[in-house]
Amino acid sequence: KIYVSPEQKYMYILDHGSKRLIVFDKTGQFILQYQSPQFNDVKDFAVDEINKKIYLLNANMIINFTASHFEE
Repeated sequence: KIYVSPEQKYMYILDHGSKRLIVFDKTGQFILQYQSPQFNDVKDFAVDEINKKIYLLNANMIINFTASHFEE
């Protein structure tokens, strides 16, 4: 799944096979990736750039964490 929005600064790609969420800036420059063995059945995700949070729908539960890729 790929998510990009005019209102957001970054592009996000969910790589289900590698259990990771990849972050790029809008020029296509790789920023970082979030990866975890917990991401074993990620179906969808949402990013709250204002509050610097990422939410992953993993199987039947939601995993959320503070994103570290935002510039101060």
